Formats: sequence, C-alpha cells, structure tokens
Amino acid sequence: MAKNLIRQGEWDMEAMSCVRVAASRPTEPKHATPRQTTGRTSLNNNAIERTSALAEREIARVELAQERAHLQAANRERAAAAAAQAAQAAAANIPGVAVNGRQQLHERDEMQRLNKVWARQESLRLRTNAEDAKMYAGVKYERKTQGPFTGKLVSQGTIINIDGEDYIEYRVLAKPSFF
Repeated sequence: MAKNLIRQGEWDMEAMSCVRVAASRPTEPKHATPRQTTGRTSLNNNAIERTSALAEREIARVELAQERAHLQAANRERAAAAAAQAAQAAAANIPGVAVNGRQQLHERDEMQRLNKVWARQESLRLRTNAEDAKMYAGVKYERKTQGPFTGKLVSQGTIINIDGEDYIEYRVLAKPSFF
C-alpha cells in the first residue's frame, strides 16, 4: 500500500501513532493558490485516502471470510466421505445371520430405522435440483421443506404495511389447475 503524503506538522492518523510525521512532499511554491484552497484539497485527499484504506480492509476481510468458507466446505466434504466410509465398513462387519440361519429381529428393525433416516437425509440433500428454484420477473421462488408452504415454490417474504400494521407477503408459484 502506498505511503500517504502528509504535510509537515500533521499527525499520521492511519498508523494511529503519536509521532509527528516529517514532510514527505516538497513545500509548495510561492505562487500557489491561497492556503484555504490547499487546506480543502488536503482534507479531500485525506478523506479519499481514508475511504480507500477502509475499502481495502473490507475487501481483505471479505476475501478471508470466503477462504474460510471454502476451507470449511472442504473439511465438511472430507468428514462426510470419512463418515460414509466408516459406516460402510461398520455395515460390512455386522453379523446378520443367527445360528438358525435367520436374521435376528432387533438387527433387522435397527437396520430399517437407519435406512429410513439415511433415505430422509439423502432426499433432503438431493432435492436441490432445477425443480427446487425458479426465477420469474426477477423474483426467485424456492421450494419450502417446512412451514405453512411445505412443498410449494414460494418467494422470500417481504414486509408490507397495510393500515399501520405490518404483514409478511409471500408469493406462491403454482401451475394452473382446472376443476
């Protein structure tokens, strides 16, 4: 980042130090504009520099947040793969046959329950396809998995005010049905 040009006698506020900064630009020529205009220009330059510094810090913060999100997603994928592999190995080690050649009742029930849980989790994960989100007239409609609009394509709620009372307006996208 470029060093700020600061007149002699001013404080280096960006570094937040109490050390006076020596002149870092040549003194003004004698035929320069009056000091009042120069002061405004200096204030404008300082405001621009502060704004630029704030923007750079914000950009750096957003970049770091994106990098953290990317690393967390990669870690979640690795953990899910490891869990799937462990579950597969555990399923291979389960003795499914009893002495008389039939599966024990409680093992069968437990496996059915686990299969149902797994199927529900997979259905939620796999539901993110083209049918779950649509755009129309600049409004995004998403299929809701819970709440009063379960299974319907609904826009994000917007707060509206009618007669001094606040309401949430949802738009529901549906295919026409003729009775």
